[in-house]
Amino acid sequence: MTAETRELADVLADLVLNLVVSAELADEDEIHPDTAVRLLEGTVAELQGLGASDRLWLHEHVAAAAREERHPDRRRVLLWLAGELLGDRG
Repeated sequence: MTAETRELADVLADLVLNLVVSAELADEDEIHPDTAVRLLEGTVAELQGLGASDRLWLHEHVAAAAREERHPDRRRVLLWLAGELLGDRG
C-alpha cells in the first residue's frame, strides 16, 4: 500500500468509526432508533463482507482507536465493532 493509499484508508476508516460510534450512542432526539439500527446493521454487514486481510487491517485500526479512546462508551462501541469484524459474536 502506498503512503497516499494508506492515508486515504486511514481517513475512510476513521469516518466509518465515527459514523458507527455516533449512531450507536445517539439519543432518540438526535436520530430515530430505527434509522440508527438500519445504519449500524448495514454498515457492519458491508464491513463483514470485506476480504479477510481487509477485515484484519480494519480490526487492527479499530482496536488501536479503542486503546486510545478515553470515553468509556465510545471505547465499548469500538471494541464491539472490532469483535464484529472478526466474527466474534460473544
